[in-house]
Amino acid sequence: MKSGKTSAELRQPSARDRGQALRQAIHEARARAGIDSDTQLAIQADVHYDTLMNWYSGATVPRPAMVRKVAAVLDVPYGDLLAAYDGRPAAAVPLEKAVADLIVEIRSSVVDERRARAEMMRAITATLAASLISPAPAIATMDVPAVDPRPRAGNGAGSR
Repeated sequence: MKSGKTSAELRQPSARDRGQALRQAIHEARARAGIDSDTQLAIQADVHYDTLMNWYSGATVPRPAMVRKVAAVLDVPYGDLLAAYDGRPAAAVPLEKAVADLIVEIRSSVVDERRARAEMMRAITATLAASLISPAPAIATMDVPAVDPRPRAGNGAGSR
């Protein structure tokens, strides 16, 4: 018996599959953006957390305006998130953008390296300076009367 569906209809991903593909794309972009959770993403994008969860489960179809907000926070092209949802590969990043992104990443790494070196040099300098300073005497000199270590003659009753 035939089900009445064409082969193209049989290959269509389910709403849940589409939602899971979108979830995967969002989570990868979220990790690159340094956003730890969907809750933080929802707050930053001004989209309800439940909205994201409904997209992921396939309960609702993402509205373009909401996807644009999420894409803007994640700094990914809006079309890439839609492509993931539709089961298509994301558009290739233009070479100029890829090079510009790489330059920014390299510059950031150089700045981080310079900061780490400067901090290390400050620590070394402080350690060397501390070792070159003569230590303070442990006990300060005090005016203490001298004690004669020789025993006194007599019975200690005093002299008359």
